[in-house]
Amino acid sequence: MSPSDKSPDENASGSPVDLDYELIRLIGQGGYGEVWLVRDKEGEYRACKVVYRASFQNDRPYEREYEGICKFEPVSRASESQVKILHVGRRDAAGCFYYIMELADDVHGGPALQPDSYVPKTLRSELERRGRLSAEECIEIGLSLSNALENLHQHGLIHRDIKPANIIFVNHIPKLADIGLVTEADVTVSYVGTGGFIPPEGPSSPQADVYGLGKVLYEISTGKDRLEYPELPVNFGDLPDRALLLELNSVVARACEADARKRYASASALHSDLMLLKRGKSIRQIRSSNRKWMLAVRLAVVLGAMLLAVMGVIHLSRKEAVRGDAATARTQLLDAVLEAQAEAELRQAYHAQIAGGNSAARRLAAAELVKQSSTTEDPAKQLAALRIAGQLAAEAGDLSLAMQTCDTMGAHFPIDKLAAKAGLLGQAAASARGPGKYGELAGLCQTAGFEAIAADDYDSGLKMAALAKTCAQNSGEKRHMKEAEFLDAEMNRCRDGFARVKQFEEILRRTPGDPVASFAVGQFLCFVKNDWEAGLLLMAHGTNVMLKSAVITEINKTPKTADDQIALGNSWRDLAEAASDEDKIHYLQRARYWYLKGLANSKEQDRDGLRQQLNKWIQAAPTMPGEIHISSRLVGTESIDIYSDEIRWKSGRRAVNGSINQVKLEDLKLGDLTIIKNNGVTRLLPDAVDFSTARLIINHKPKRQARSTLTIAPDHVRVTLAHPGPTEVELDVTVTFGNPP
Repeated sequence: MSPSDKSPDENASGSPVDLDYELIRLIGQGGYGEVWLVRDKEGEYRACKVVYRASFQNDRPYEREYEGICKFEPVSRASESQVKILHVGRRDAAGCFYYIMELADDVHGGPALQPDSYVPKTLRSELERRGRLSAEECIEIGLSLSNALENLHQHGLIHRDIKPANIIFVNHIPKLADIGLVTEADVTVSYVGTGGFIPPEGPSSPQADVYGLGKVLYEISTGKDRLEYPELPVNFGDLPDRALLLELNSVVARACEADARKRYASASALHSDLMLLKRGKSIRQIRSSNRKWMLAVRLAVVLGAMLLAVMGVIHLSRKEAVRGDAATARTQLLDAVLEAQAEAELRQAYHAQIAGGNSAARRLAAAELVKQSSTTEDPAKQLAALRIAGQLAAEAGDLSLAMQTCDTMGAHFPIDKLAAKAGLLGQAAASARGPGKYGELAGLCQTAGFEAIAADDYDSGLKMAALAKTCAQNSGEKRHMKEAEFLDAEMNRCRDGFARVKQFEEILRRTPGDPVASFAVGQFLCFVKNDWEAGLLLMAHGTNVMLKSAVITEINKTPKTADDQIALGNSWRDLAEAASDEDKIHYLQRARYWYLKGLANSKEQDRDGLRQQLNKWIQAAPTMPGEIHISSRLVGTESIDIYSDEIRWKSGRRAVNGSINQVKLEDLKLGDLTIIKNNGVTRLLPDAVDFSTARLIINHKPKRQARSTLTIAPDHVRVTLAHPGPTEVELDVTVTFGNPP
């Protein structure tokens, strides 16, 4: 009896699957096995792949497929773009093994699955139904799948059969399926896969998977068969997205290079270029120089927009610098052949450490590669060394070095350093062990997450926020959990705010100094990101005369006396009374900010009277709870002043290894002052905390070794940490405002 003739109702000893799953009906069949629709005990529908020993000529390839699935099972849960393996079982009596997977969406749609008519939704079925997909949708699919491949390759596995029929949609997310062909990258295997999606050198390498994905992108973006590559659609000139399609085609062309030396060296490199396209970058331009920024500066000069227009350019270029989009003059256009060759040579040289070295060996190799990158003058070797060093450092658990490689790549090469950080942190999380390592990961995810907010990179940022929450939960530390929750809330708040002004940022790129766009982006920076320094300069270029007056007063005069500060608060209050409900809150909070400044600077004998006079308006502005965590090793007395817009740490004698929430401080000596801005780059606190509710919680033990005090002023609080010495002591305190988040 052939495998396909087997009945779902065989007895327990011969059933192909565990009795915890009810086989409903056969929904797919191939050369290596069958796919069944099954139902678990909770009534959830799943997909079950059954692989029979009879499909193979001997035991070796059958056992290899089983081992590959067992190794892939934990890997599948490390990326949302992988089909998750929920269970792997083996039924030797039935001559097979099986694995339970997420079920693909139904091609027919509908809220409830109908077992009798269910057909899995694949990329192939979408092509047949819709024809070619838009370039924008193709980029999104490419990002998802290249991320899945990167995850697979980082764990030493390859897919070997990338094609539209093997890409399914689960909750509308494209995922790599038919992972029955997944195997280890260093295993010699027979020639498998599907013609046209396999490169000339064969299917058994990570670069072969990249080639397959390139052909998939070709088919879905052009609507043509992969065997027709590289032809473009006959009606290309009439397509509404032809400009973006042409840019995407340059990525496809490199992914589909017949010569592996000219092809993308990794799925990560392909992902980076697709991410640049998503952000509106031209691949050809971004590799040569930071031409967009220079064009904006020249345009600002030609238009005579002066300071206000240039502020728009500075704002945009600062974001690109955080992302890593802006390359320095050190880097010229990288030759694709040399880049791929350099990475291949280094991977060969460090094959032992990459394939199976222990943590110490990988850490040592990573350090050697970082050193190589700083000594060679060859840009291709520099970038290749840093990429591999980051991977090895993450696998070895040296997360600080892994993040350093991303920062260095972002500073010198036109790559997306935040996407690189997200990838390495995800890789490290997949193999992390122990609460301490998860705590370290949570902190790094929080730091990188706020970098993403600063760059308005919410694709990478949301990944890091989700990873921060997972790692914080696994660390078991409430502090990490609270910080991760705060990052997640900030990420979503800023993302929603950015969505409303994204079109105006594009206008500023084309026309620096545009009044409407400047005003909209300025409001976003002030009200959403708490970056008043940059936001006010842009808002001053708007058309609201009353608001412009208050803004220019704040910019030009920067009130110092109590009277002037309260007068400026009154200006913002007047604006609030005439504003929409949405803007009213923000204007009242800015009025409150200046009222508190005025109270703090008023004469002591006048303060109570002023407080009574202003209390109505101070209380009219909504406040938010917040929490600051401070830790340091110190000798002497440290003063930390916490304001709504910045934190100032002044060292009395010596502070070592200090941190405020996710922000690490350089070691401080006598008299050193460090100022941390509470804006979109770090966002330590909500900008509207109520200082009068501040409470100090001492965490360090034993408490008698040091003294920690809290002094409350109208517009800030001061935390004093004191230890007379002569030896260092670890101090750990928390300041809460309102109810802790």
